[in-house]
Amino acid sequence: MGAPAVIFEQLVAWEPSEAARVMLAYLKKTSPKDIEINEQIVETEDFRGIPTFVGELPDPEKEDLSDFALFCAEIGGCNSLEPLSAAAKLGLVVIDADGMGRAFPELQMFLPFVHGLEPFTATLASVDHRRSLILTAATAKKLEDTCRNIIMEMGCAGGLCLTPITGEIIKKHCCQKSYTKARRLGHQILTARKNLTDIVEAILSVEKGFVICKGKIIDVLRKTEGAFNRGEVIIQDFNSSDTLLIEFQNENIIATTNKEDGTKHVTATVPNMICIIDSVNGDPVLTENLRYGLRVTVIVLDIDSLWKTEKGLAVTGPKAFGYDVEFQPIS
Repeated sequence: MGAPAVIFEQLVAWEPSEAARVMLAYLKKTSPKDIEINEQIVETEDFRGIPTFVGELPDPEKEDLSDFALFCAEIGGCNSLEPLSAAAKLGLVVIDADGMGRAFPELQMFLPFVHGLEPFTATLASVDHRRSLILTAATAKKLEDTCRNIIMEMGCAGGLCLTPITGEIIKKHCCQKSYTKARRLGHQILTARKNLTDIVEAILSVEKGFVICKGKIIDVLRKTEGAFNRGEVIIQDFNSSDTLLIEFQNENIIATTNKEDGTKHVTATVPNMICIIDSVNGDPVLTENLRYGLRVTVIVLDIDSLWKTEKGLAVTGPKAFGYDVEFQPIS
């Protein structure tokens, strides 16, 4: 969790597995409902400050953790790889599903929270061995704000483990086969690169979507604010005098086409995925890697149907990010 521009400057390995270990210690000692909560957040650097009901951190080489598995909160960026790293370190399995079907910037956009799962307990860990145990949160947004404040104090990067969920919730309210889908898409891209064929066509052969712009980046505005990577990028279209403006908050939120005559129209919005791809090598261009002069192709990919419901759009539609426009699904 944190600002991607900061995280990519650090080796993210210890923090996620440590956050998971704190959660495992908490779960193995007692049920959250059996605890009288007197504090919202408990913090410590050496674990001695955590209440006695948590106990000692589990050692995967000495304890049986087979009743537990790790589940990916979002199948996007390094957050999709962290569960694999943590699971390897803790000797756990990773479920082939995730809670977003893409990347989103805030915790209230985690599908189980959208469908009423209580947004606590949560654990955080930083590279400087600071640990936080969040015992209660009134809403998922309150949990987001609390975690974001802690993460800023941790240097805008840390490992996060969210509240435990059951297999039933994963099956009913989460996106299925996420790692399988990511692997299939990656295979398509690698095959196209090897065969020197069009990578964008390879992507659209397995994903529902379309191209909205092929051009060159002519301006980038970016800043780290509130533990988010915020900003906008302007792309000059190669096939017309139009420009495409994409506004982002860690992830691309809304794309607007600006015509030569001064008119503009919204081309794509969340929760659909607005993807910027390097036109030369087919690599995804993350918001922290946007730069002047880069030749890119912008495509829009369809989102899981769970996000197209009234509940889903209330949390991740354009209006949830402050844009007074309606979501237009891909037909």
